[in-house]
Amino acid sequence: MDEPFIVFLHGSSWNKTLSCARNLFRAIPDAHIFAFIPEHACLDKIESFLCPIQLPKGVSWRVLANALFPQLAKDYPDALLLLWDSSFTLHAGSIMDLRKSLFTGHIAAAAPVWVRPGIGKVETCRVLNLGLAVDSQLFLHSLHEGIRETHYLTKRPRLFQIAFDHVLLVRLADCLRIGGFPENLDEELASLHLTLTLHRQDKTFVAVSPTVRVLTEYPFFSLALLGLWNSQQQRGRLPPNLLVPDYHSLLAADGMSLRIDSWLNEGPGDEVETSDTLNNWENAWLRYRLFPNPERLISFFTHAEEAEQKRLLSLCQAYPYYLPKAHTWYLSLASRILHFAKNASCPQLEEDLAAWEDKSTTFCKRILPSGMNALRSLGFYSAGFDFVASAYDAWQELVEPTLPSVESLDVGPSFPPISVLMPVYNPDPDYFREAIESLCAQTYGNWRLCMADDASSAEGTRDLLDAFLALDNRISCTFRTQNGHISRATNSALELVKTPYCSFMDQDDLLAPTALEETAKTLAAHPAFRYVFSDDDHIDNTGLRRTPYFKGNCDWQIHGTGHLSTLETQLIREVGGLRPECDGAQDYDFCLRVLEHISPANIGHIPRILYHWRIHPGSTAGSIGAKPYVIAARKRAIEESLVRRGVSGEICDVFGKRFQSVLLHPNPAHRVSVIFLATSAKMSSSLMKSLTFFGSTLNEVFWQPLAEDVKAPHMLSAFLQGHCPNASLQSLSFMGYSWQKVCTKAAERATSETLLFLSASLIPKTFCRPEQLAFLAQQENVSLVSGTVYQKDLIWDLGAFPDIVGRPFPLARGLALSDLPHVLTGTMLFSHRSLGGIGKVICTAVARSSFLAIGGFSEEMGNFAQIDYVLRAEHAGSIALTTPWGAWETDINDFEDKEKISPQKFCAVWGKKIATHPLRHPLLHAAEDNGWALL
Repeated sequence: MDEPFIVFLHGSSWNKTLSCARNLFRAIPDAHIFAFIPEHACLDKIESFLCPIQLPKGVSWRVLANALFPQLAKDYPDALLLLWDSSFTLHAGSIMDLRKSLFTGHIAAAAPVWVRPGIGKVETCRVLNLGLAVDSQLFLHSLHEGIRETHYLTKRPRLFQIAFDHVLLVRLADCLRIGGFPENLDEELASLHLTLTLHRQDKTFVAVSPTVRVLTEYPFFSLALLGLWNSQQQRGRLPPNLLVPDYHSLLAADGMSLRIDSWLNEGPGDEVETSDTLNNWENAWLRYRLFPNPERLISFFTHAEEAEQKRLLSLCQAYPYYLPKAHTWYLSLASRILHFAKNASCPQLEEDLAAWEDKSTTFCKRILPSGMNALRSLGFYSAGFDFVASAYDAWQELVEPTLPSVESLDVGPSFPPISVLMPVYNPDPDYFREAIESLCAQTYGNWRLCMADDASSAEGTRDLLDAFLALDNRISCTFRTQNGHISRATNSALELVKTPYCSFMDQDDLLAPTALEETAKTLAAHPAFRYVFSDDDHIDNTGLRRTPYFKGNCDWQIHGTGHLSTLETQLIREVGGLRPECDGAQDYDFCLRVLEHISPANIGHIPRILYHWRIHPGSTAGSIGAKPYVIAARKRAIEESLVRRGVSGEICDVFGKRFQSVLLHPNPAHRVSVIFLATSAKMSSSLMKSLTFFGSTLNEVFWQPLAEDVKAPHMLSAFLQGHCPNASLQSLSFMGYSWQKVCTKAAERATSETLLFLSASLIPKTFCRPEQLAFLAQQENVSLVSGTVYQKDLIWDLGAFPDIVGRPFPLARGLALSDLPHVLTGTMLFSHRSLGGIGKVICTAVARSSFLAIGGFSEEMGNFAQIDYVLRAEHAGSIALTTPWGAWETDINDFEDKEKISPQKFCAVWGKKIATHPLRHPLLHAAEDNGWALL
C-alpha cells in the first residue's frame, strides 16, 4: 500500500467508538485514526494508536475535521481518508477492497454495502443501502433495499452519482480541494455533500464494492437519511440540476423495468424478492420500501414494535415525502413522469401511467381520501402543521370541501359590489391567465376588475389585456404611459373604481372560488366593518398548495393582515392609497396607516383560505431574498408609523435581516417598580445588570420572599447604589407561599405607574431587555405583558393560547429559539397577543392602577392566575401581549407545581370563553406538540 490511510471516526457513544477503532486498527494497522467523541465522554481507555478529539457542545465533527485538513494534507499529500460512523461495524470483506474500487476508472469515492441483522432465527441479514438511485423526479431511492444479503443482486459492482459519508473512502486532497465539509446544513444533507460536490465538479462517481459489508442495527437509517433530501426536493428547495435520473438504467442493467404504483411511486415492483411470510415485520418493511404508499406504510407501522412506531411516526411527520399529497400534486406528477418516460424510452412506465390516468377519478375520490383517513386515524397528522406539512394536504382533501359558508345569512340585494385592484407589469401569460380565470370563476358575480398596466414592455402583454377586456365587460384597464412601479399602478387602478369596496390582488396569484362571495356576505352581515381580511396560503407551479397562514383576529401589535384584504373604497382614499416610497412593503405600510384610522370594531376576519399566493422564482412568496428592497421598505414603514403614533423607538433586525422588531424607548414621565419574587437568596449577576436598561424610569425595587428567611442578596443593594441611584430597595416581609397574593400586596405598596414582577431565579438571555415589558404595559388598552421563558435553550412559555376544549395551552413549548422564524410565519418574533403566561415562573408587567382595579391575581386560579386576570381585563377592552424581548432561562425545578391545583376550577369559570376566544382560529386546535393542528 503506497498511500497512507487517515481515519475520521465519529459517533455519539464513546464505547462504540473505541470498539470500532480497535477493529479498524486491526484491519489497517498503519492508519492514523482520529476519533471525534462527545464532550462528556470519559476517556479512561485511550489506546496508543488513537487520537481522540472531544467535540464542544453543539459542534459537529465536520467543523473540527475541516480544521485538520490543511496540516494533514501537508504531511500526507497522497493520503486516503476513510470516514467511519461508529454505529457501523465491519461485517464482511476487507477495507483494501474499497481501495481497489477507488483506483478503478474515474472514481471519486468508494463505499461498502450497508446491511442490518434479519428478524428472527431464520432471517439472514438484509440490505439497507446498496447504492442511491435517482428517479424521474430526482428523488433518491436505496437500490434494492430490503433484499437478503445473499441475493445475487448484491454481488454486482455498480457506480452511483452520490453516497452518504457515514462509511466512505475518498482522497484527502479531494476533500481539501472542494473546501471540506459544509458546516451549516442539516445532517442528512451534509452527509451527501462530499460526493455530490465531487460529482458535479469532475463528473466522477461512487463505486460500491459488493465484497465489503458493514452492519448497523438501526432499521430506519435510510428512511431518515433519504427523507430530508426527498422532502426538500419535493418542496422545490434543491437546485434542479444536482443529479440526473438513473433508476431506470440501473434497473435495466439488473433485468428489470421501472414501474409505478397507484400512488405514482417509482420502483421495480415486487420482482426483486417474494416471501411466504407476508405478515412478517421484515417483509412489511421490504414491501413499503419498494413502493412507499399509505397501504404499505400502515402495514409496516402496525407490525413494528412500539418504540419503532414512535420513531417511524416522527420521521413521516417531519418529512412530507412519506405522506400523501393533495390531488393536484398527483395530476402534475403524472404529467411529469409521462414526459420522462417518453424521453427515456421506458415503455412499462408509459403503460402504467396510461392505466393510472384511466383511473385518476377513482384515485381522487376513493384511494386518496381513504389512504389519508387511515393515516389520520393512526395519528400521522396529529402534530402541529408547522411540523407535519402533509397535514395540510390531508385537510384540503378531507375537510375543506365540507366547510360551510362563513356567513349563512341571506341578505339578498344588499350584497355589496366589489372592485378588485390589480397592477399589471409584464406578466407571465400563463400565471396571468390563471389569475383572471380564478376571478371569472367566482361564485359571486357582482365584481369589477380594475387593472392598471404599468407601461409593460413585454411583447404580447397589450394583446393579452385587450383579449380579457373583450371577454368580460366587468373588466377595465387603464394604460399608464410611464412605469411607476406597484404603488402608482395600484393607485391608477383605484381611479377606475365606482364600487363601495375594493379587494387587492396580484397579477400572478389566485382567488379561491368563493373568495368574493364570502367577503360580500361578511360585509353585508356586519355593517360596522370597513376592513375585512381572510386567511391565505402559497401555491407552487405544480398547483400544490402549502404553508397556510391561519390567522386569528387582527393582532394590533403585528399590524399585518396580508391577503385577501378588502376595504371601503372611501377609507382607501382617506389614507391616500398606496405610497410609492414604500414599494416592496407597500401593502404593509398601507395596513399600518389604515389601522391608525379605524378601531378594532371596524375590522373583521374571515376564517377561510380565500387567497393563494403564487410561489415562483423572483416572487416574495418564494424568498424574501428575491426582493431585498422589501426589507428597507418595511423598516421605513415601521419607522414612519412610530412617528405618526408618537411612539419613540428603534427598528432592530431579528434573525439576520428578514424580520424587524421595535425596541421602545422610555417615556421620561413614567416610573417603573420591579418586584422580585424569591424562593431563595440566589440571584444572577446578569439579572441585576439588566436593571440598567430601565435608566431613570426605575423608581423602586422590591424584594418579596416566597419562603421564610429569604433575604435580599447584599450584592443587589450594592449594585443599585452604584448603577441605579434613583431606585430604592425595599425588602418586604414573608406573606406566604402564594405568588398570586404577594404580587397583589406588593402592588399596593408600590408607587410607580408600571409594575414588573420577576422571579428572582431567572437568568436573562443575551438579547433580554426586561424594560420592554414595562414600556409595552404603558400602552393604552394593554392589560398585561409577559416575557418568554426558556428551559435548557428550549421554549417553555411563549404565551398561552386558547384551545377548543376550553383550556389554555403553551404554544410552541419545546421548540428551539432557531425554530421561531418558521412558526406562524415568524410572528412569534414580534410582541404578539396571547392570554398571558402559564405557571409560577413570573416575568410579567402590568399597569398598577388597572391591576388593582381589576383585583390583581386570584389565588383560587393557581398557575392559571395570569390568564384569569387577562380574561377579566378583556371586559374593559384590554388585551395581553407576550414579547420575545423579555427572554429568560430558568431551572426546571421552578416549573414544579407544588400546589397541585387542577384546571377544572379555571375551566368551570372560563372554559366557554376560552373555547371560542378569537385568538384561536375556528379551524384549529392544540396539537400534541403544542403547535396548531387542523380540525
